[in-house]
Amino acid sequence: MYKQTGELKDQPLHRTFKKLDPEKLTAYVSEHPDAYLKEIGKAFDCSGTAVRKAFKRHGITRKKRPNAIANKKKSK
Repeated sequence: MYKQTGELKDQPLHRTFKKLDPEKLTAYVSEHPDAYLKEIGKAFDCSGTAVRKAFKRHGITRKKRPNAIANKKKSK
């Protein structure tokens, strides 16, 4: 590389997204907050495991509200 360019700098990485573009994924999750991983996978034509790994890789977190709290009524 030194003979060709005269420098030993690293080349920039050119990464492409195979199926899960982070911008599209976050937009889909914001529109469908209650969707399961399997449902998100069907929308992007991949598995739920791939969606879970993409969430972890891009730092997307989701916390669903437990049913017991959502259905709980105030008692008088």
